[in-house]
Amino acid sequence: TSPPRLSSLLEAVLLLLIAALVLRSSHGFRSSSTTTTRSASQQQRGRRQRPSPPLSAVLPSSSDNSEATATTRRQDLKKVLLETANEFEGLQKEIMFASQSKEGNILGAKTFASTQLELGEKGKQVIRYAEQLAKMNPTSEPLLGWKGFGINNNRTSGLEGTWKLRFTSGSDASFPESEARGKTATSQVIDATMGTLINTVDFEKGKLAGFRVVVEGTAFSGTEMDLIFKRIILLRRSRFPRLFGRITIPLPSFRFLSFLGRVGSRGKYKAKGAGFTMQYLDDDLRMHKTNDGIWFIQTRLL
Repeated sequence: TSPPRLSSLLEAVLLLLIAALVLRSSHGFRSSSTTTTRSASQQQRGRRQRPSPPLSAVLPSSSDNSEATATTRRQDLKKVLLETANEFEGLQKEIMFASQSKEGNILGAKTFASTQLELGEKGKQVIRYAEQLAKMNPTSEPLLGWKGFGINNNRTSGLEGTWKLRFTSGSDASFPESEARGKTATSQVIDATMGTLINTVDFEKGKLAGFRVVVEGTAFSGTEMDLIFKRIILLRRSRFPRLFGRITIPLPSFRFLSFLGRVGSRGKYKAKGAGFTMQYLDDDLRMHKTNDGIWFIQTRLL
């Protein structure tokens, strides 16, 4: 493998900087779903779908207020929420395959232009379920223990671990399978002790083996966190891995990233500062809303 060409690296840096800005909520990347100029609601027109059950069917009224009943109701709602999120992702995949561009770049990532999707009825139903589930949140202060925040012992925040994005109401950097790149594996690794959130992407084939976006988080309440994007790490398949296998690119200031966002979105993007408010956390599911009001739902891998 020859040393990386300057043009390829510049293209990768530009795309990753914009990707980092899109991911300012720290939610992670998608491996197959995407956002395009065609909305989910347009895809739904003329196509019969299995309707999602109303909340009254998922959570029938009950006079039993016991803890066991509350747990059962929460688990039932979680199940329907994730099933509906899977159906919404299926719609996004159909859109992707129907409109996949022939124009390629080093990463093959889809659009970064919008920050809010036109969700269609299926996506709106996911949010309705999420809003109801947030009212049942079993963890009132999920950020306690984040870098020691708010505690005097060795307790670690429940965010610690490896997570997978299941739903977002905002645009995300997505990497569909291709001949040049193969399959893509994505996740987010959180170290609550160090206070870092690392978005990971690994490609099956090609010179670019993957990359990491390193984000530092600072909790300022039991539910609210500010984010600073620190660096991008490119992982290359190289004959000289010590020289060219790992390239670290420090990220510029938030002001400069905001400028890139405005350029990439043709003036539509308006920065509000990177951060989020936790809506829900249990052993295997977490939900948050960004400062822009965008939902992210993730499930635990490890």
